[in-house]
Amino acid sequence: MTRASKILHAVRINAAYELLAQGTPPATAPQELARSFGLSKRQAYRYLEQARSLSSPLEVPDQPVTLTVRVSERLVHAVRERSRRRGTTLSHFVTRALEAWLAQDHGRTKRR
Repeated sequence: MTRASKILHAVRINAAYELLAQGTPPATAPQELARSFGLSKRQAYRYLEQARSLSSPLEVPDQPVTLTVRVSERLVHAVRERSRRRGTTLSHFVTRALEAWLAQDHGRTKRR
């Protein structure tokens, strides 16, 4: 049996959280969750237990997608080297760099 992805895990816990928030009876909640996601009752109980400890639903991570861009060979080598030195994957390094760049204002106005 494989483990649920982080996204699926968060979705299932949030569904359990919602059942609890709606006041679904404890005897019915595991069956509803199991039926909704094709889980065993044991798995459903585990998700409900995790949901009980939450004060709000979990944030569901973004689904990663592939982005293909053309950049110079020099830039590729530099980025690969930097990510290797930081002990992270190329995807993680580029994602964080783009997020940091997008978070900056750069003092530019929007083009219309």
